[in-house]
Amino acid sequence: MTDRLARLPGELRKEIFAHLLRKPDPIELLVTKKNQVAHRGHNRDNKHRGEVWDRSAKKWVPAPPVMTAILLVNRQTYHEASQVLCE
Repeated sequence: MTDRLARLPGELRKEIFAHLLRKPDPIELLVTKKNQVAHRGHNRDNKHRGEVWDRSAKKWVPAPPVMTAILLVNRQTYHEASQVLCE
């Protein structure tokens, strides 16, 4: 966990994680291949990492941000934030 985030009280960190990880609308995910997940409507390609194919613009555009990226910070953040997802 980043030093500044770790200094905050646990209740405040939990509120921050809830704002980052919860949405009023569910996120639709589509499993494309084994161990690969893509947002519905987006085509991904290994040659264009970090980009998705936009059908309307007919070109590769930057991928939307991943809302669960906070889980990758470190183990403590993962354990605290993942509990928010399970509530």
